[in-house]
Parts: sequence; structure tokens; C-alpha cells
Amino acid sequence: MTKILILTVMSSLLFSAMAMWEPIGPYSGDVHAIAQSPSNPNMMFAALETGGSAFFVSNNGGNDWVRHTDIGHFTSDIYCGAGNVLLASGNGFIVRSTDLGDTWVEVYSANTRVNQIVMHPTSNQTVFATGTSSNDKAMFLQSADNGQSWQSTMITSLESDGVSLAVSHQNPNTIYIGGFVGNYQNRTPALFVSQNGGSTFTTANCAGIPSDQDEFISISVNPDNESILIATTDDYVLRSTDEGDNWSIRASDLSWAEKVAYSTINSNYAFAIESEYIHISTDAGISWTKKAAGSSGNHCMEVLPSLTNGSTVYLGNSMGLHSSTDTGSSWQLKVNGINGGEGTAVAIAPSNPSIVWAQLEDHGLFKSTDGGDSWTKSGPWPFTCNDFSSIAIHPSNPNIIFTFEGNG
Repeated sequence: MTKILILTVMSSLLFSAMAMWEPIGPYSGDVHAIAQSPSNPNMMFAALETGGSAFFVSNNGGNDWVRHTDIGHFTSDIYCGAGNVLLASGNGFIVRSTDLGDTWVEVYSANTRVNQIVMHPTSNQTVFATGTSSNDKAMFLQSADNGQSWQSTMITSLESDGVSLAVSHQNPNTIYIGGFVGNYQNRTPALFVSQNGGSTFTTANCAGIPSDQDEFISISVNPDNESILIATTDDYVLRSTDEGDNWSIRASDLSWAEKVAYSTINSNYAFAIESEYIHISTDAGISWTKKAAGSSGNHCMEVLPSLTNGSTVYLGNSMGLHSSTDTGSSWQLKVNGINGGEGTAVAIAPSNPSIVWAQLEDHGLFKSTDGGDSWTKSGPWPFTCNDFSSIAIHPSNPNIIFTFEGNG
């Protein structure tokens, strides 16, 4: 009996001590999906690439973040609709939250990978999505009740994948789904077009796309002209002025191309991301300027033009979330509260306990001189791997540190 009592007391003390822990940084995380509230532009949402898609909410435009309930699956896209209803999609699921991410309910469960969710431009109860079925056919999904229930349609009998979705703002019956036909070993870009709200789709000609390109990675339709599209493929930014039948190369030599997006506020502004760069157009996608995106050396995964300000754009990369108020000319890192990085090593200076060094996996080495209240990233490092498995600090000089690199 005495042993049981002792163990119970020790367990209570242990859990009490655990409950007192709180994150102090360094704040970071692989932000791969971003959404903005259509009714409150200061309310932002971010999903991270960590195991269960850690989910964060900001009420002040991204300056500060609070972690809510993890989505529970790796998430390909997040969406905020009417009444701040949230949707998140991924491999075989769509989940829904009506309390800003405190709880999630599965509303679509099928052997279908759901890649992107898009709101209807004029009906706040209608939501569209695209993905790929279990038998490798591109799919179109539609909800008429703000994401509570879904109907799915196979858009082609060919082996294919629906990767990206765009809806005309002028005529929401015009819907584009970009992806590929074939399989992952042998595929070609394909654009599926519906003129009747998704009831039927035809395949665009897609002339002018270089033969070595595999797929449409992302597509976006000009908000003021439904015939004008921009898209990213493996290595290019492309533009079409005839609903996708013919394409011209507007930017080339991209590496790890990702999302492309028009601003819905100013249709002259468009953004495309690759690797650690952003391409910016100020003439509706005709010409592009390549610039460093956010913090240098971090892979870009998401770009979101503001829903209310034509010169504001948000960027998600492997360092966190960045914002720009001058259409991408300069960037501010906004990760306060995003505790999504995985710490691999930490050390406190013996001669000055206010100095702390910490390593976050894939994010680099950080230094604090105020006991962890604020952090500064160090580097770049002349090593083959940017991760350290151990840190030791000189006993009398806190600026001298010893580390083991990931490769030795």
C-alpha cells in the first residue's frame, strides 16, 4: 500500500511539473498551408508539415500564433469559409471545424486523395475540391452546405490526377482542374475544363507546353478575365489566354516549382513560388521578376495573396510564415508562437546562463541572449548538413561552441 501511495504521489508531482512547461522558442515550423478568414482579414490559419499537421490560429494578421488541435493527418490544403468554418484535406479525408480548429470532424472519408479546396466566388455555402480516386482517376468534389457533406464525380475515364483547382470569379460555372494523364512513371500535363459548374468536363488542347513537363502543379485564373490562366509545371511558369488550349512560357528554369496565384484584389499582381524564390508579376502574368522569398535557404511551399489588400502576400516555407506588404519586395518573418520545429540539441552557457544555443531540425541553429525570450538564427554554415546532434559551450567564452554535425 505504501509503495502504491508513493508512486501515486510521484506521478501527480510529475504530471503537475509537465503541465507547467510552456514553449519559449525558437519558434519555427514547416508551414505548407495558409488560409485567411474572408470576414476578418486579421484572422489567419496555418498548418504545418509535422506528423499530425499541427494547426495554428492568429488573430492579429500573423504577428502571434496559438496552437489549436492538430488536424491529425498530413494535410495538403486548408480552407476558411463562411462563418469561419474550416476545412482541411489530405489523403483520403476532408475534416471540418466550426470552432476555429479546437475540434475536427471528418466529413468526407474515401480512398481519394483530396489535393485542393476552393470557395465559390459568390455562394458562401458552395465549396469545390479536386483529387484522385483509388483507381487513379481525377475527381471533382462539391459541397452545397459549407462543407458538411460532399458529392464526388470522376471527370475522366483516363488514368489521371487532379492536382490543382481554379474557379472563374466572373462566371463560377467555369471551373479548371489541372493535373496530368498517365501514371507517375509516364505522364503528361492535362487541364480539365467545365463550363457548367462541374457537371461535365472536357480536356483542353494544352499546346505549347514543353514535352519534358509532367504535370500542372498549380493553376490560377485571372479574376477579371476567365480566359486567362497562369500555371506552374515542373520547370516553368506558363500563361494561356484561351482557357488553356494554348500556352506560352513566361518564366523558366524553376526548381521545385510549387503554387501560383493571382491576387483577387488586383488582377495585375500574380505570384509563383519555387525552391527558395518567389516570382512576381505586375502585368497579369506576362512578365515575371525572380526574388528571394522570405528567409533565404528555406524551401517555399505556399503562397497566399491577401483577400483584402492587393499589395499584401503571405508565404509559407520551411522556416515558418512570412508576410510582405509591398508585393514581395521585402519580407517579415511571423512565427511567434509557432512551436512546430523539432529540437535536436540545446545548451546553456556555463559562464552566462542567459545565453542559450538551440538547434531545430532542418531549420538551423539559434542563439538567445536573454534566457530564451528572443532568438536569432545563426549561420549559414559551411557544412553538408545544417543539423547538429549535440552542442557544447566553452566554459568561459559563450561565443565558442562545439557541435556534432548530422553527417559526422
